[in-house]
Amino acid sequence: MARIVLLRWPGLLSARAQSQVAEIEQALEQTSAQGSSPAADSIQPQPHGLEQQILDLDRDMQAKIQQAGLEPAWELLQSVPGIQPRGAASILAQTGADMKQFPSSKYFSSWAGVCPGHNRSAGNNHGSRTPGGNPWLGSTLTECAWAAAAIKNSYLKEKFWRIVGRSAGQKLRPSSP
Repeated sequence: MARIVLLRWPGLLSARAQSQVAEIEQALEQTSAQGSSPAADSIQPQPHGLEQQILDLDRDMQAKIQQAGLEPAWELLQSVPGIQPRGAASILAQTGADMKQFPSSKYFSSWAGVCPGHNRSAGNNHGSRTPGGNPWLGSTLTECAWAAAAIKNSYLKEKFWRIVGRSAGQKLRPSSP
């Protein structure tokens, strides 16, 4: 591959390097003949290798969910529009399956950091930031909300775009309805 770069795009090389193309090619051939180390192989895996790694991780994730006995909750989360298997696994990893710790959805959205902030004094609104919350859960819920916003003929899509219409587009972090 380096040879292709050297021959097709000589403008990428400095004038001094262009005069040493033969030496550079020889050095690259010696390096490739010696074989690369396992560390180098892991740094630049082939695209088909990445796909296989992703599939392996998905299988491992599903096996761990089954071992923990969270499969019913995992499948229930996937029934919500916009929540795919990885998103459901992330939500379960952050919250667990027992939602009794949250008295209402408002407490949950506050804990996740996706509810709107409230900063008013003497009737003046001084801006409202979302609370800190759990950043991993907040980002997962935001990603799932954007996925739900793309589903055709969905109540969640209509609700989402009504909220976005009054805000600054992607700056919005969806709050609980």
